[in-house]
Amino acid sequence: MTEELRTVPTGLTGPKANDILNSVIGQLSDGIWEEANNLRRFWHYAHVGEDNSILVSESYGSAYRGKTDDYVRGYFAKKIVQIVKIWKEDNPGLVGDEDADVSYLSYGEHITVADAKAVAKALRHYGETSKAAGTVKDCAAAKKIRTLDCFF
Repeated sequence: MTEELRTVPTGLTGPKANDILNSVIGQLSDGIWEEANNLRRFWHYAHVGEDNSILVSESYGSAYRGKTDDYVRGYFAKKIVQIVKIWKEDNPGLVGDEDADVSYLSYGEHITVADAKAVAKALRHYGETSKAAGTVKDCAAAKKIRTLDCFF
């Protein structure tokens, strides 16, 4: 992609967050939704920055053209939740296990259900204050992951 990209900050840090964000794009392009031509306008025009920001194109054809940063973060959060739901349907014996490895969201890191939930929640609540975004329990769970900052 040669066009100029807009940076959407996520506040996420660490290799687990990077794996999860890249996996969303991967699942859209040639994974779960590989035959969905209507999703090309989402995966083709997004990349993950080295700082775990989401880089999106504003060019014609991009699903992100004219959309807010909150829309982009919300879209990625929604897809993370959908991917975990599909993974759970494919692995019914692991439903309820927060430490289960969600292979659909990994390019090498050990990504658990708890990791995926923390990233999705952080994206949905980016920039909110602690009382609006989550509970002390949520913050403790995010700190437990160690590679994700506490966003709540």
